[in-house]
Amino acid sequence: MSRRRSLTLTLTLAIAAVTIAYGVSAASAVSTALAAAPASAKPTCTPVESWRRVGVDTFPLPEGGLRSQGIATDGNQWFFSWKFGLERADNTYADTANNPVAIPPELLLNGSNHIGDIDYFKGRLVVPIEDGSAYLRPYLALYDAATLQPISYDAIARDLQVEGVPWVAADAQRGIAYTAEWNNAKQINMFDIEHHFAFRGAIPLQQPISRIQGAKLFEGNLLASVDDNAKTVYRIDLSTGAETKLFSIGKAGELEGIAIRPTTDGALVHVMLMVGTLSDPQNYHGELYHYARTVSCV
Repeated sequence: MSRRRSLTLTLTLAIAAVTIAYGVSAASAVSTALAAAPASAKPTCTPVESWRRVGVDTFPLPEGGLRSQGIATDGNQWFFSWKFGLERADNTYADTANNPVAIPPELLLNGSNHIGDIDYFKGRLVVPIEDGSAYLRPYLALYDAATLQPISYDAIARDLQVEGVPWVAADAQRGIAYTAEWNNAKQINMFDIEHHFAFRGAIPLQQPISRIQGAKLFEGNLLASVDDNAKTVYRIDLSTGAETKLFSIGKAGELEGIAIRPTTDGALVHVMLMVGTLSDPQNYHGELYHYARTVSCV
């Protein structure tokens, strides 16, 4: 007989004995006390999460081109970015505002030519701007989420982001913007959103990650979209720097931005994949994949 079955039988006999000797109320008290026994005497549960695709929305040109880099949400509407501009859309993805050339003119004249994956922060958008493929001048900027017009921008140290600034994730509670280099990223850099994006330290990664295209804060960690062969979404533990693979889209294309938002179809994570190339505009389009999470007990 196993130790657990032996313990269960012993407790059952003890309750029966108390019932015979002292009545039901006393036995009930014993049962209550036993229920409050140390957890070591009870079966344990190990939560295991799994992810499943629940839908996909397709954006052909021209709207697909305007949604080809980043995606964010305030919980009620969507925000998209492309190389030069920003867009706001409602829950049906209908355009409600558009700034097709959102990079400030002085930055454009200085070589800036790429907006990456964006994020929402207290009525504003946090926007990464770079001069790909030279990657000499990385910027983080704030935009008004209502008008999509720039509020301010600040240069960040190039030695922190040698290969550009491809994405940004905002922590609303701490006022921190997280980002990392696009290729061979060895750390997650932290910048103070409310204080001109002053550098606030770095979180070393346990293993370098290449081709990070987007990330968002989720349950205290980052969920990152990585443009590897499988088109994978990872969790990055911000306390340890450990990376865990969550799921892969498994389709050819370029994986772009990522957003976190519960939707009516049960989805939680939304990831943009650009399929085809601009050299073949009839087949170039965006696909927004929606994934739901299930947590089970084993």
